[in-house]
Amino acid sequence: RLLRLAKFRRIVTMLRDRIDSEVTFITMNVSKLILMLLLVNHFLACLWYFIGTLSQGSQTENWIDSDQLFADKNFGYRYTTSLHWSLTQFTPASMSVQPQNVYERTFAIAVLVFGLVLFSSFISAITASMSQLGKMQDDKSKQFWLLRRFLRQHNVENQLSFRVLRYVEYACRETEEFVAESRVQVLNLLSEQLWNELQYVVSFGCMQIHPLFVRAGQISNMGMNQLSRTALKQQSLAVGDMLFTRGSKSSRMSILVSGEMRYGKEEANDPPIHLSHSDWLCEHALWVDWSYVGSALSTLECKIVTIDAKAFAEVIGKDMPSFMFISLYARNFAQWLCSQPYTELTDAFQAAYMVAEMSKLIDDYENVTVRDVEDLRTSLSDETEVPRFSSDIIRTVSRCSSVEENEGCRGEEEEEETEDKVMVL
Repeated sequence: RLLRLAKFRRIVTMLRDRIDSEVTFITMNVSKLILMLLLVNHFLACLWYFIGTLSQGSQTENWIDSDQLFADKNFGYRYTTSLHWSLTQFTPASMSVQPQNVYERTFAIAVLVFGLVLFSSFISAITASMSQLGKMQDDKSKQFWLLRRFLRQHNVENQLSFRVLRYVEYACRETEEFVAESRVQVLNLLSEQLWNELQYVVSFGCMQIHPLFVRAGQISNMGMNQLSRTALKQQSLAVGDMLFTRGSKSSRMSILVSGEMRYGKEEANDPPIHLSHSDWLCEHALWVDWSYVGSALSTLECKIVTIDAKAFAEVIGKDMPSFMFISLYARNFAQWLCSQPYTELTDAFQAAYMVAEMSKLIDDYENVTVRDVEDLRTSLSDETEVPRFSSDIIRTVSRCSSVEENEGCRGEEEEEETEDKVMVL
């Protein structure tokens, strides 16, 4: 039975670990305290009835025989009567059952002293939990009241007020459902490498949708984990926020974690593209100089992970296995980009269609020849601090037009001579 009790305790601990909501966690703690109180009173009720039966056997006055009708009742009535007596010893309540001999009186006194200490601790724990639960709700209500008052006092228009309130409600729900890193202070005790690995998995696991990052993690897991320190950031967008606009210079890749976005090109007749979880935008920024050819707008509250191009190059450049593999991919991506017709250039990549397409650009790293590696090494620029992932490494990129004029690479059908585009990170 002790082993079963230990196993039950482990099961309860596992269930508690699976609870994400703080309100549910507090409610579960209160329920646990009440169940423990009932369990203690169950054992005391059994002992109380046992002492009564012993007094019956010794022909001594006892609480069972004090009620003439009690002996004729069924087992359920007798058990609940004993449990009722036990509970009254922990509370100010009273009942008709009273001790009838010195043994029962002694046991009743012991239960009263025990209940005075135990019940007080139970009450204080339950009160603290309920106060914490009420304080959480009061603080939230007060903050929303202050926000509405702030918006009214500053004469904020209704449409903007609605957007602000909607996003704050969304952010509050996210805060309640997910534990922020700042609240888990023991994470500061982790080593740098372990922290990088945990951060990469927890916050930036969405990168695994892209076959490049999956393969790069297999080649050098440490190199990819180090990205979480400087290159990777999380960003939230409210409904109606613009992620980028047409013509502005791109310096980062974005991966949609949750929510929905709409992407479109102003001059194109094609309908806008609707992006959702695991789709990504502007991968070009990691490999080439790129300006956005369209605009992206959030249609629902969104969470995105951004990869800063410069920081990405600095981190990967220090990890040679990853650098060699990603450089080969960059060469293939630049070639693929220059083969696209101008009218089909886009910043948006839908995972359902593009994962297979991007997988074709990944070289088999195990089959890379010595000559490939030497070509990469000899093409590196010693004067460049930031590693270049495209034409500075392997000059296989065909002619590309100016970003300001065409915002992309010309298709194969165009025969005009154009300047070689320097594709840097």
